[in-house]
Amino acid sequence: MVKVYEALSGTAAIPAVNDPFTDCTDVEVLKAYNIGAVGGVTENTYEPDSLLSREQASTMLTRVFKKVSIPGWTLATDDQFSLNYTKPAPFADDAQISDWAKDSVYFMAANGIMGGMDNNMFAPKNVTTKQQAEGYANATREQALLIAVRMVLNLGN
Repeated sequence: MVKVYEALSGTAAIPAVNDPFTDCTDVEVLKAYNIGAVGGVTENTYEPDSLLSREQASTMLTRVFKKVSIPGWTLATDDQFSLNYTKPAPFADDAQISDWAKDSVYFMAANGIMGGMDNNMFAPKNVTTKQQAEGYANATREQALLIAVRMVLNLGN
């Protein structure tokens, strides 16, 4: 996520000065925390050995997009900023998508970055392979400009 942020923003991410996590000192995680891409599993734990779920990946990518595209956005003020997009039809497993991830899941789906699996299932709790994560990151780089243009056009209406 940090590399996506740096590629989209043209700015090097800086690690958080104060490490909020008792279970992680990884510099890349502290950079992701500092830009607002991650917030931890609890207030002071990150669980660095846990596998990344599809809903977590979509949320992190959406946060990076917001950080780059919306002036003043921070993770702490996230609920004050909404994304203007046309929400696709609900996934068959919509009830399984965590409330905190729903907007991000549908934003990523609407923009063709993370879509459904077989039978119109998003499979939010499924883990993301390294190859899938790299693919999402590349899609985000390639589609960031298109998403930004769509947002500007939608705001003008």
